[in-house]
Amino acid sequence: MHLQVSISYDKMLEDIAESNKEGPIQCIFFSEFHADYGPRIVCQFPDDYISKDIFDAVSVYIIPKPDIQKRIVTNTILLENEADSPTLGERRRPPRGLKIVGYPNAIADKKYARNAFIFNVCLVCESGERTIQYEPVVRKASEWLVQMEHETALLSGREGQAKMPAVLRAMLQDLNSAGHAVLSVDGSVPVHLKVVRTPPAPKHVADHDVPVWVGRRRPRLEHWDMTSQQIIPHIKGVAHVAKISALADVEVQLVKACIRNLLYYGLVELTSIFQYSNTYVVTPEITRLYTERPLQEECCRAVARDECIPASVGHVFPLYCALTHSRTLRDLCTEHSMQALRVNERQLVQFGLLRGLIRRIHKYPVYQPELAAGAPAPSRFPESVYRLFDGRHSYDEICVRTGLSSKELDDRIERDPTIIVLRK
Repeated sequence: MHLQVSISYDKMLEDIAESNKEGPIQCIFFSEFHADYGPRIVCQFPDDYISKDIFDAVSVYIIPKPDIQKRIVTNTILLENEADSPTLGERRRPPRGLKIVGYPNAIADKKYARNAFIFNVCLVCESGERTIQYEPVVRKASEWLVQMEHETALLSGREGQAKMPAVLRAMLQDLNSAGHAVLSVDGSVPVHLKVVRTPPAPKHVADHDVPVWVGRRRPRLEHWDMTSQQIIPHIKGVAHVAKISALADVEVQLVKACIRNLLYYGLVELTSIFQYSNTYVVTPEITRLYTERPLQEECCRAVARDECIPASVGHVFPLYCALTHSRTLRDLCTEHSMQALRVNERQLVQFGLLRGLIRRIHKYPVYQPELAAGAPAPSRFPESVYRLFDGRHSYDEICVRTGLSSKELDDRIERDPTIIVLRK
């Protein structure tokens, strides 16, 4: 079994998470440091979910030394094969791994062996899932158990430990089903545990990204800091980040920080630069526009030229379907009278991109000097620009970096035999 262990302290982001998706708690277990046997699992729900081999491999972080007690500690365990995966009845988990979130705690008292009782209550999730939302839960549950130990010896007494499986069962089932749990033992003061969902960290913001408001409502400027008040009026779904920086006279890194903040709160989304030379194609999601009435109504309102007169889905749906690899947006507007159809082509593209109905076909130049066919071709770009022609930088990024328009870049590449263009 291959185990990879990482530690996450308070307020530390999960650096090794495979994705931002959230999933249910798979298991909860209570462990302690026994004076004779050392670290061990006292009880868990479901039973036998965490094997002794897995626990022993990470027990030094579940029942740790005093320097990392009273901190959130996350152990990520990568399982090499299916035989290492825990079982639950007849169902076997996929051979991915586990993420164990705990808050190791200690109660100092001379009545305990070694003058302290060290324990931990841990939540177990899939290794690729976010667990930051569970950190306040394990911290609060741990502190409540300290209180219960002082009052009723719930953790160290034989009668108390016999009640722990029921506590763990109620905790797991209620948190998974309702997102909150109320725990109480023998009429004691209850503790309320609640899973607070936290949005994932916003994605990277590039100079060529275009921020677009979500919905028609704009935030009130007086609620924001002075830098954001300079930036927000220039976010209109037209200008890219670098242009917003110039218009607002604000350093580009501050503009990116502001937009990441707006992304975090779900106020904006990012799309690509709008140009009539762009090419788009539909995605499988386009079928939703044909079958879902609420999406049809939202789309017709969003793409209308006049807010008071919605467009017709009978016009909008064929327009999306007419987008192909060989047809630019300019070609589409030439073939169809957008004004007569009461459709705003910019809003048509933005709505399609943000809802996943269409996607942009980007162009990526690739520099291949061996295509010069004997005689060296005249250099049409500086060496620093040629380094961008590696198939990883799109036209949008190159144009924003160099200040060239898409047409100027196209014309220069057309005359340079050492550059080919990939479309994807």
